[in-house]
Amino acid sequence: MNATQRSRVWVQYRSGQKQAVRDILQRAGAVFHYDFGDLESFVVTLPENKLSMLSDNPAVADYWYASMLTQNEPVLRI
Repeated sequence: MNATQRSRVWVQYRSGQKQAVRDILQRAGAVFHYDFGDLESFVVTLPENKLSMLSDNPAVADYWYASMLTQNEPVLRI
């Protein structure tokens, strides 16, 4: 695994944990693409070497790959 490789990941947070997960993702260097509040989920681009922190965090309900990052992807600034 290349530490600089980045992947697009769908991250579902537990009810009431939106801000906690947003903060964790921001500290990990995530780029936010979508915020699906009704689905309690973010879609972010995250460095591959930061993915393990998602499975270790009780505020994260689940996560999965959305796609590999391609150039010129839209970015949501939050």
